[in-house]
Amino acid sequence: TQPPLQFKITYTKADNNPSLPTGKSSPINYLILAIIVIVVLVAAVAGVLWWRGRSKRNTRAARRQAARASSRSAPARKQHGKRTCPECEGPVDSSKFCPNCGAKL
Repeated sequence: TQPPLQFKITYTKADNNPSLPTGKSSPINYLILAIIVIVVLVAAVAGVLWWRGRSKRNTRAARRQAARASSRSAPARKQHGKRTCPECEGPVDSSKFCPNCGAKL
């Protein structure tokens, strides 16, 4: 059998000074860290505001209020003492829906 392949590698540094400074971070590192923190905070605040606005628009009360507002904008019309549907203008009675087209009154 053959012996395993072996390598012998050595390195000698010309001076005793460390290659990287020890114990002290450069100002660039603090600037980068500050920028990252600011970006994360701005994204978090924007996300919270977006989520709160979205949840307010989707509440049951808001949907109910929007439905009432749309029904108020087109109420059943009265012509010569009779109520008519705002969609098909057919005669309607005291119900909540038109008997002809089914539109909400």
